[in-house]
Amino acid sequence: MQFDSFAFVGLLAVCLILFHLGPRRGRLALLLACSAVFYAAWSLPFLALVLGVALVAWVGGLRIEGAGAGPRAKGWLAACTVLTLGALAAFKYGQLLLDTLHVLPGVTWLPAQLPGGVLLPLAISFYTFQALGYLADVYRGEQRACRSFPRLLLFVLFFPQLVAGPIERAGRLLPQIEGLAVIRVGGERFRAGLLLLLWGLFQKCALADNLALLVDGVYAQPSAHGPGPQLLATAAFTLQLYFDFAGYTAVARGAARMMGVELVPNFRQPFLAANPADLWRRWHISLSEWFRDYVYRPLGGNRGGRFFTLRNLLITMLVAGLWHGAHPRFAVWGLLHGLLLVAHRLLRPWLARWVGERPGPAFRLAGILITFGLWGLSLVLFRAASLGDAWWIYRCLAGGLVGALSHPAGLLWPPMLAMVGLLGLVLGAMALEEHWGLWSGWARTTRGSAALLAMFLLGIALLTPAAGPGFIYFQF
Repeated sequence: MQFDSFAFVGLLAVCLILFHLGPRRGRLALLLACSAVFYAAWSLPFLALVLGVALVAWVGGLRIEGAGAGPRAKGWLAACTVLTLGALAAFKYGQLLLDTLHVLPGVTWLPAQLPGGVLLPLAISFYTFQALGYLADVYRGEQRACRSFPRLLLFVLFFPQLVAGPIERAGRLLPQIEGLAVIRVGGERFRAGLLLLLWGLFQKCALADNLALLVDGVYAQPSAHGPGPQLLATAAFTLQLYFDFAGYTAVARGAARMMGVELVPNFRQPFLAANPADLWRRWHISLSEWFRDYVYRPLGGNRGGRFFTLRNLLITMLVAGLWHGAHPRFAVWGLLHGLLLVAHRLLRPWLARWVGERPGPAFRLAGILITFGLWGLSLVLFRAASLGDAWWIYRCLAGGLVGALSHPAGLLWPPMLAMVGLLGLVLGAMALEEHWGLWSGWARTTRGSAALLAMFLLGIALLTPAAGPGFIYFQF
C-alpha cells in the first residue's frame, strides 16, 4: 500500500475519523488494527514476521531488565540480537551468502536459490533496527522494559513510519503510545499535520516522479547515452532521491501528527552541508544516529586514538552501505563515504589553520558545492543496476569533464541550464529555511497555510505523472 495511493488515503481517513470520534480507550486497538491492515495489504504471511520480531523484543526487554546488570542480561541481549538480525540476514542477505559459497570449490550440496525465490519482506530493515535499538536501550538502563505487548507491538508496527522510518527511539515513541488515551489534537496541530502530509505528497508526486522519468530513461541503458545525459540524469537522481525520501518522511510525520504523535525529523536541509560529516548530520538523521549509537560507539567511537577512530568510521559506513542492500555496489558506496569521512577527519585540523574555525561565506559555499557534488557522484553506485554500469557512467562523466574543459560552450546545453536552475532554486529554498525559517513561519499563519495547501493540491493534481514509481526506500 503506497502512501500516494487511494487505498492509503482511504485507510488514513477511516483511521483519523475513528481516532478522533471513537472512544479514547480504543485508540491503541484502532492503530494496531490499521497498522496490521496496512502491512497485510502487502503481505499477510510476512505480518507474522513483524509479530515475531516484536515478541522477541518484548520478551527480551523484560528478561534483560529482570536479569539486571551482568552476564545474564548480556546473554539475553545477545540471544535476542541474534534472532532479530538472523531474520534480517536470512531474507536480505541469504541469496548473497549462497552465491558467495557457490564460488568456493566443492560446494555443490547447497541449493542455488533460496526456497521460493528471494522475496524481501517490506520494511524489515527498519522495524528490526527499531526493535534492536529498544533492546539495547533497555540493556543500557536508558529505557524501562515495556510491560504491555500491544504497546510494544504498536511501537514496532506503527503504520505511518513502519516502512521507511524515521527509525524511532523507544524513549520518544513509547511514552506517546502509552498516552494515546489522553492525547488531544487541536485544530492547529491537525492543520499542521495535514499541511506536512500534502507537502510530502507534492515532493513525491509532482517533483520526484517527474525527475524519475529522466533518470530511468538514462540509467536503464547507460551505454546508449553520452556524458551530457549521464550528468543530467545523475543530478536529477540526486534531487529525485531527496524529494522521494523526504516526501515519504513528511507524509509519515504529517499522518502521525494528525493522531497527536510526533515523529522525529529525518532531514535538515541536507544540500547545505559543507563537509561529509555535516552531510550525515542532516541526511536520514534517524538512521545516522542509529549507526552512531549502536555501531560506531560500541566499536569504540573516538576512543583509542586516531587509527581506531578512523577504523570505526570505515566499519560503520561499510555496515551502513550493506544495510541498504545485499549487493557489492552498496558495499562500495558505504566504503566510499567512510573514506570521505576519514579524509575530512584528517584534513580538518589543516583546514582550520588555513581558513579558521569559522570560514567565510566563500569558503562555506565552496564546501557546500564540493559536498553536494561528491554526494551526487556517490549516488551513481546507489542507482546503477551493477558495478559495471556504475563504472561505465563514471568513465563517461570523466570523459565529459575533459571535453567540457576544452569546449566550455557545451555546458550551455539548455537541459543542463534548466537543471542548474532547478538546483539553484532548491539550494536557495533550503537556505531561506535554514537561516530565516521562511517556509515554516509562513506555514504557521492562517493565510500562509491556506495558500500552501492550495498550491500543494494543485501541484499534485496537475503535475503527477500517469504512472509514477514507488517510493525508493520501500525496497530497503
